[in-house]
Amino acid sequence: MTPALPYICFISGIGVFYLYQFFPSAALLIFSLLFALLYKKNGRHAFVYAAIVLVAFSYAQFREEPAETKESRITLSLKTRQLQPFSGVVSGLPITTERGYIQEIQLRYPEAGQKTFLSADRPLIPGSLLQGFAYMSTKEPRINPGSRNREPVMFLKTDGTLLLSRDDSIQWLPQRMRWRLYNYFRANFSPDAASLLSAIVIGHRENSSNMLYAAYARTGLAHLMSISGTHFALFTLLTFFLIRYSARWLPYRWLVWLTVRLSLDEIAALLTFPLILLYLLLSGGRIPAMRSFLMINIFLLGLLIGRKGQWLNSLLLAATVILFLDPESLKTISFQLSFLAVFFIGITLETFEGYVQQERFKPALQKLFRLILVTAGALIGTSPLVLYYFHTISTISMPANLIFTPVICFSILPAGVFGGMIYLVTGYFPLKGMLQGAVDIVNSSVSYLSGIGNTALSVGAFPAITLFFIYPAIYFALRKRWRWFILSTTALAATIILTFISLDRALPKVTFLDVAQGDAAVIESSDGRTIVVDTGYTGREVKDFLRYKGIKAVDALVITHADKDHSGGLWELLSSTTVREVWDNGLLRYSPQLGQEILHRQLEGGDILTSGESRFLALHPRRGYYSISEAEDNNYSLVLRFQDRDLKVLFTGDIEADAEESFFELRKYLPSDVLKVAHHGSKTSSTRAFLDSVNPAAAIISVGAGNTYGHPHRAALQRLSGINLFRTDMGGAIRVETDSVKGLVVKRFRDYRLKRTAGPGDPEEIDNLKRLILLW
Repeated sequence: MTPALPYICFISGIGVFYLYQFFPSAALLIFSLLFALLYKKNGRHAFVYAAIVLVAFSYAQFREEPAETKESRITLSLKTRQLQPFSGVVSGLPITTERGYIQEIQLRYPEAGQKTFLSADRPLIPGSLLQGFAYMSTKEPRINPGSRNREPVMFLKTDGTLLLSRDDSIQWLPQRMRWRLYNYFRANFSPDAASLLSAIVIGHRENSSNMLYAAYARTGLAHLMSISGTHFALFTLLTFFLIRYSARWLPYRWLVWLTVRLSLDEIAALLTFPLILLYLLLSGGRIPAMRSFLMINIFLLGLLIGRKGQWLNSLLLAATVILFLDPESLKTISFQLSFLAVFFIGITLETFEGYVQQERFKPALQKLFRLILVTAGALIGTSPLVLYYFHTISTISMPANLIFTPVICFSILPAGVFGGMIYLVTGYFPLKGMLQGAVDIVNSSVSYLSGIGNTALSVGAFPAITLFFIYPAIYFALRKRWRWFILSTTALAATIILTFISLDRALPKVTFLDVAQGDAAVIESSDGRTIVVDTGYTGREVKDFLRYKGIKAVDALVITHADKDHSGGLWELLSSTTVREVWDNGLLRYSPQLGQEILHRQLEGGDILTSGESRFLALHPRRGYYSISEAEDNNYSLVLRFQDRDLKVLFTGDIEADAEESFFELRKYLPSDVLKVAHHGSKTSSTRAFLDSVNPAAAIISVGAGNTYGHPHRAALQRLSGINLFRTDMGGAIRVETDSVKGLVVKRFRDYRLKRTAGPGDPEEIDNLKRLILLW
């Protein structure tokens, strides 16, 4: 048997299981072809390999939580809108927020079955046992183009009363070590230095480090702001050679006594293991670190038993172990990026090793070439996937990594890790001042580089199926198998052509994004302009959507009013996207002030802005309007009617009945094809008279699933009956456009996502195949 084949078969079995859920016939076909190929090359051994695939398939099926159970559990948690008793134990480090801290907890009662975070007014020591009452809510994953799939997360907000005790069991020792270092870094280093050290030593990133993280991301160094395989591998390499070198300074008699029994490599391997195990515990045990830990220990074991250089077997065994522990890891970005990086580093080094080892190159030059090849291999292996998930990549990634990765991993990282270990034992952190200076120099250099021109290469979305042709094409090119390379690139070209033909180029169009309990919409006008109306709480959904569409600049950002669920993402967008104009209702105050390069328009009822065939009419607030309602801020929301060709959309912010009644004299300007329902469908909005004046063909409610406000209210839904109603909590992002034949067309992003099938022969599989080449 080929040593790697059992691992490949196990990994393939896990993959076939997840493929079968959406493409059962295709999965069976692939399994049959693999078996035929294995039988041709391995004869009767093919039955053993097929059995491994089937065992892995069955194991993944056994480990997966049934969809019905997951759905019922999530639904139950969504209905919990009152103070509920709970108990649990703090399991993570604190993350600072505007309102206090959030920390991950293991919920013991009630049973949640999903990641749970506690919101509190102070940080809590990991291992603390908690009892109290809390409001419980579930944060559902956003269903938007460009937003990554995440599991639902439960949040607990206490009433302020917590009963605390301490679990002193050894299982919480690693988290308490991380807690001590977390507090030491915060108290003794500058904020940015503490952020980098926390990220690379204990695997913890604070919200306060977002600006620093953005600088690292723009230069292609984002992986250095978390514990990745790179950190783990280079730390182990340095530790191994330091121990090996230090052993030579032992007294001669000791050295002879040791080397009679073990070689220096074996001694270094044995002594390296406890140090990398401690680093794994400090790291929090993330997948990249776990993968590196497994690979490195397989390598160290190889040294002990006299086998070296089997990098592919090490990689595949590490993958097999991780997937055995958690089959769903196969679907995570971290797993995919980590293994692709290592795989293509190995392939690249193998391909060019003969060239590097030429006698005309001095040893120092050979090491430099290998460093370049490692960086190039990682970049080649991860770039397609990074572009698929994030739609942007740094153009200076390779030179930046050649400079900063060795500096951080061979100086700052070991100083931080070894210093942290010494501090945990003695209470003293050596070389603190030198470490602070080195980190400051690195952070300043990265920030400077990130601000030089446009270092990001942005591309719009492309179909997932193209990855299945891009990676084989890269592999065959590196292996110089040109026949297969031509076949892969031909299939890739055909896929791109099919995608291009199927693109929906209709303009204008308006997309209402799923931002939970908030508002955000993106207008793409017939003259190619992009206008964003509100940002949601964070602005991340809007930013991700713009990247998905390949939109590099926003012509106008409209803020209807100051509520956080409409304006909270303003600064996120201004810092990440070119915004030419900001429009508001004239009542907003900005701190800090908007930049001078941004044109600020304060609109009131009667203002009109036009561009090409598109027209914005401001209907509210009108001069002289005075709200007599308690919801004063809501009633001063900027109300805009957008008209472009045959499409008319009315944006209403959070206005309520008082503001709606003031539209009586303007009712001739209200008729619209689409109404963005005011205030998420609250009881006090969307009066019958207002709806009759607008007379929309479709109404959009932007609302969060299981929100604590009870939106949309039953009374509002009753008044909206008879209108085609679409909700972001049910359909995800919703797009409206017009068609010369069909008239108004409304599409839900949920309908573009892959759907589980009932098995072979289900027509849904054909629809899933179409979805593989369709873009939103």
